Amino acid sequence: MNIGIKTLGCKANRADTDQLISRIMKEFGAGVSISEVNNANDLGTSVLDVCVVNTCTVTHVADRKSRSSIRTFRREFPEAKIIVMGCGPKADHEAYQKVTGVDLVSSDVEEVLNFLNSLDLGKTDASEGTNAAKTGQRTRAVLKIQDGCNNFCSYCIIPFARGREKSFPVEGILDDVRQKEAEGFKEIVLTGINIGNWEGTDNGGEKLNLAQLIMKILDETSVARLRLSSIEPQNFVDEFEVLLTDEKYRDRFCPHLHMSLQSGADAVLEAMRRHYPAKLYKKVAQGLIKMRPEIALTTDVIVGFPGETEEDFEETYEFVRSIGFAKVHVFPYSKRRGTKAAIMDDQIPEDVKKARAKKLKELAEKLRLEFFDKNVDAVYPVLFEEKLRGRDGTWEGFTPNYIKVQVKSDDDLTNQILDVRLKALGKTENKNAAMVSGALIL
Repeated sequence: MNIGIKTLGCKANRADTDQLISRIMKEFGAGVSISEVNNANDLGTSVLDVCVVNTCTVTHVADRKSRSSIRTFRREFPEAKIIVMGCGPKADHEAYQKVTGVDLVSSDVEEVLNFLNSLDLGKTDASEGTNAAKTGQRTRAVLKIQDGCNNFCSYCIIPFARGREKSFPVEGILDDVRQKEAEGFKEIVLTGINIGNWEGTDNGGEKLNLAQLIMKILDETSVARLRLSSIEPQNFVDEFEVLLTDEKYRDRFCPHLHMSLQSGADAVLEAMRRHYPAKLYKKVAQGLIKMRPEIALTTDVIVGFPGETEEDFEETYEFVRSIGFAKVHVFPYSKRRGTKAAIMDDQIPEDVKKARAKKLKELAEKLRLEFFDKNVDAVYPVLFEEKLRGRDGTWEGFTPNYIKVQVKSDDDLTNQILDVRLKALGKTENKNAAMVSGALIL
C-alpha cells in the first residue's frame, strides 16, 4: 500500500502526522510505503493508493490551501482514496464532506486506521522489511504534549477546532521522549496549541509547570537537545531563566523561543483579546535577550486588524524594531468565519493591510539578516539533517538557535551534531530563505 501525506499548518499538526505515520507502520508493517508531499515536485512518478491531507484552518487562506491539496491529489491520483483530517474537519466537518472526491473526513487517527483496514490493501509483518517507519520524520522529532486552547482570541477559530485545553500526563511524555531517543533522534521539539499552559503531576505527586517538565525531561533522559515550539509572555516563569542560564541545562535547552506578539499596540491587543499588555511582552523579550544574547526570539504579527489605526501600526512597527527579532511572521488580517473579529466594525481596506504588511515584512527581513550577521564567526554545535540534492557534498543543519547552516563535506553527516564555525551569510535555493555557510571544526 502506497500512502502520500500532505501536512499543512503548525507543529501540532506535524506531531499528529508523525503519530499517524507511526501507527500506520505498526499496524501494516513493511507492507506500506509512506511519502510526504510538501509540494507538487514531491509527487514523483509513483502511484498512490491512499492520499491523506492533514488540514489547517487557522485562516481562510489555510483553508483554501487545504482544499487545493485535496484537488491536487485527486487530479494526480484519480483512483486513490482521499482522506481528510486535522483542524479543517474539526472546525467544519460538514463543509469538508461536501468537497468532491473525498472518501473519508476524519476526526482522529483511529478513524483513519479503521478506514485503511477496511480497504484490505494487505499487511506485512514489520520484521519482513525495512520500508522506513520514519518516512517523513526528520532528525528532529516533534512531540505534542498539550492540545486545545481556552483563550478564545477574537480572531482565532482554533479553540473551536481543537477544543478546550488538555495537558498530556508526565509519565507518558517521558516515555515518548525515551522512545524517540531509542529511535535515534537527537533533538526533540515539544509542541501544543497553547503549550505554555501545560501543567501536570508526576508520580511523586509534585505539581509541575512547563519549565519544570522540561527540567524533568532533561534530568531523566539523555536527549542531546530539546526545543520548545512556542510560549506566551504571561507563561514565562523563573524556571525558564534556570533552563537558559544554568550549566546543567543551557547546552541542551535550545536558545530559540517563539513568542507571538500579534500587535505592539495595547488598544489592538485588547481588541484581539490577547492576555498580556505590550509592556509585559517587552520586559520578557528583553530579559531573554539579556540572559542569552544569541537567543533566536521569533514572533507573529497581524497587521490591519479591525480598528487598527495608522498610529497603532506605527507603534507595532517601532515595537518590532526595538526588540530585534530573529524572525517575524507577518500576516495581513483576514476574516475567519465564526470568530468575533469577522463581524467587528472598522474593517481595514485590503490595500491598507497590504501596504502595512509590506512595510513590516521589509523590516522583518532586515532584522533577520542582522541576527544572522551578528552570529558570523561564532562556533555552534550543528545538527545535520540532510545532504542537499544536486549540490555535491553540501550538508544542511541547524544551530541550537535555529540558524540554517550549510557546509561542505565528503562524509555522511546525517543526524550528527558537529561544531561549526559560521562563515558568511548567504541564500538557499529558495530566494526567501536566508542561511549561513559554515566550516566544520575538525
